[in-house]
Amino acid sequence: MARTRRAEIEVIAHILHAAKNQLGPTRLMYKANLSWKGLNTKLDLLDDEGLIQRDDRRRVTTTIKGIEFLKAYKQLYRVLNREPYLEAL
Repeated sequence: MARTRRAEIEVIAHILHAAKNQLGPTRLMYKANLSWKGLNTKLDLLDDEGLIQRDDRRRVTTTIKGIEFLKAYKQLYRVLNREPYLEAL
């Protein structure tokens, strides 16, 4: 089944999953399949919520709170008997 748009929770989960590997913003943009503007908007939101942190070199890393979000995301899809959008989770 082809998907046309991801829900915001799926976009956030995709960013957090990719950022577990401490990526720079350009690589993260490609991994999360987002535009530059879209990525920066989401990164600001995730930073404000404490789900990611950025270092001096602008690399993005998922925080412990972000990892907990990913676990809850995966559990939600299990409860719904559906596969998470991120098959790798």
